[in-house]
Amino acid sequence: MVLFTEESIGAKLLEAITAGLYDGNLNCLREYVQNSIDSKAKRVDVYFENSRTVLVIEDNGCGMDRQKLEKALHLGKSEKSDTAIGWRGIGIWSGIPTCRRIVIITKKRNHPKLRIEIDADRLRRQYELNIPATEVLTKVTGEIEELELGSDESFEESQFTFVRLEEMLSNQRTFFTENRIRDYLQRNVPAPFDTKKFTLGKEINKKLLENGVRTDETDIFFEKKKIFRPPYNDNIFFTEIVYKKFIIENEPVAYGWALTSKNNRKLSLPNKGIYFKKKGVTIGDENLVIQQYTGGYNEWQYGEIHIITDALKENAPRNNFEANNDIIAPFYSQVDNFIHEVQSMNRYQSHYVNTNSIDQINKQIDRGEIKLAQERIKKIKKKLQRKRNFPKEPALQKMKKIIDKRTTDDKIALEVLEQRIQEKKKKQPQDHVKEKMQRFNDFIKTSNPLLKKHLSKITKKGRMELNIDAMNPVINLLQQKTGLTYKVIAKLSQRAYDWTPVKQGESGSILTLANKQPNKNERYRDRLFGVMICALHHLFVDPFKHEKPSFEYYESMTEEEKIDTIIEFYRTQNLILRLIEKSKHIRDP
Repeated sequence: MVLFTEESIGAKLLEAITAGLYDGNLNCLREYVQNSIDSKAKRVDVYFENSRTVLVIEDNGCGMDRQKLEKALHLGKSEKSDTAIGWRGIGIWSGIPTCRRIVIITKKRNHPKLRIEIDADRLRRQYELNIPATEVLTKVTGEIEELELGSDESFEESQFTFVRLEEMLSNQRTFFTENRIRDYLQRNVPAPFDTKKFTLGKEINKKLLENGVRTDETDIFFEKKKIFRPPYNDNIFFTEIVYKKFIIENEPVAYGWALTSKNNRKLSLPNKGIYFKKKGVTIGDENLVIQQYTGGYNEWQYGEIHIITDALKENAPRNNFEANNDIIAPFYSQVDNFIHEVQSMNRYQSHYVNTNSIDQINKQIDRGEIKLAQERIKKIKKKLQRKRNFPKEPALQKMKKIIDKRTTDDKIALEVLEQRIQEKKKKQPQDHVKEKMQRFNDFIKTSNPLLKKHLSKITKKGRMELNIDAMNPVINLLQQKTGLTYKVIAKLSQRAYDWTPVKQGESGSILTLANKQPNKNERYRDRLFGVMICALHHLFVDPFKHEKPSFEYYESMTEEEKIDTIIEFYRTQNLILRLIEKSKHIRDP
């Protein structure tokens, strides 16, 4: 038999216990809040002091006498009952990586007020020394001293505990910001719902209580503002709450609830995620539940899965459950199946609920984009003709009624939109054209002088027709800038910007969009611009003059579409003119 002595356990073990067991330094807040709740605290306050160099966790729990305080300092040894949240006997040391010293001030009713200090600096320096861990703990832990009572404290009635993380380390201050602390507390400690904003929380609390769930809700404050756990908004969810009981070998092991987004879109923090909870404390984060599902998942739910059996124990960092028991595998398998069914429900909802698209169609009609609105309606109707099955999970069946009701409402909304489109077509076709023409006339007033001059010679009716002179402003400006006399726009743009239909030109550019002699990339850009000039001409002028069959894409347009196209043609030409004016001479023709 090997006999272990104090010398058998070295100081390096302390580093693994006080720092290595926690995957984020903010987790010490969870440990201290848990200790407060286990001490029957009705209120816990977390706040900064001394220019944010001291972080205090204060509670009105039963406090500790000298004997209990000594036991609380034991490492890896806990005398808490099974009903307590904390049970590993490590939490009080979890603040070691964050500060230079930990100070505990505590008082139990009818007992003196006590203070003890742990030298965190000295403890961290001892990690590498080859000395017994018990010797290190003795050196870094001060004597328990009695303090005088404050003016508002009494020997008989006062009870409390203060944990003070003093002289927070500079490398920890990026973690311990107000926003991060508040967010961490909201998502990890046993805080209540804000039922004024999240009214469904009342029903959820009732169901959890009826199904044996302990949430250990406590009034927790950070910087005097009460902490509530998510979600914080009723409006983004369907009002139907999904409840799910997880049973293994005829025994309930967990009870969960979930809400579903009614907007067919991914939720965002803090109102998204499904979390494991045990005695009100979060196990892992929003990813732990989803990791048990092997497929893709649309994050449309917020929910909690509360562990109600002691057989499922969380690991020391509380980022997962211990794997060394017989029920963890079947439990995770049930979670996998449930998320699979939830995802099938999400796909069903995505297929049949089209509220987001209907909102977009309304906006398109408001903007006069009638054709786009009609195409979108046609696409939705075609999709609805395809059938999709709803999952068979019993816990989700009430949601089917909710989704089907929304689907019916959406179909009625589509009919209303189609009527609106028909009325819009009847009532305002001419007014819509007049509005576009007015915008076109306003554009002409601020257009390039050459284009303005060209259009001033054309009647209002002629402006709405494409003819062989439509690109004359571009031809004139290119001739002026280059000194060339070509009247064919293809030759002009090829010489000006050095391009051929297939390869780089051979004679070199006359103009460039660069501010100096162009490099290889800039020459390539210039050639592309030259092609753009020619392409615009060929799209709207050459086919009209020479190859009418190739101009069918234009001739098949409605009158309103033709007006839009002609206006966009002249706007594009205006852009080209501006870019030609910006082109620099780099050589003679």
